Formats: sequence, structure tokens, C-alpha cells
Amino acid sequence: MATARAPTRAEVSEALRELASLAGVDVRADVHEAVLELCRRRVVPTATAQVLRSLASKAQGRARSARGDDGCVKDGCRRDR
Repeated sequence: MATARAPTRAEVSEALRELASLAGVDVRADVHEAVLELCRRRVVPTATAQVLRSLASKAQGRARSARGDDGCVKDGCRRDR
């Protein structure tokens, strides 16, 4: 009985692109490469998901900072605390 071969990096990359497309998610190239590296290192899926959550949270924080969104309603926050 023959053993199954491991998928190539190109095959994993294409599968990741297809999965992102089906999910309606636009994955940046650097994030795509990071996920490929995690797959290559055989990182468990839950840890990979945690990395993605962390990246998304950091990106969301940067986006809020860039547009000055500090969560305060006009005149509803005291900034001197």
C-alpha cells in the first residue's frame, strides 16, 4: 500500500486562496505567506486560528488609530483621566 504524498507548497497556496475566496475574505500577501509557513511547520489548526485572530485584531486597532476612532461619542468622554 502506497503512502499519500504531502501536498506541495503551490497546492497548499492554491487551496488557501480558494478557501479565502469561498469565504469572501481578501487575504493580504504577507498574511497568506504566514499561514503557508504555519501549514509547512504543521502547526495545529487552533493555533493557526489564534494567529489569524491576533493579526485581525492588530489590523483593526491600526485602522481605528488611523481614522481617530477612539470609541468616544462627541463630548461623551473625558480625555483628562
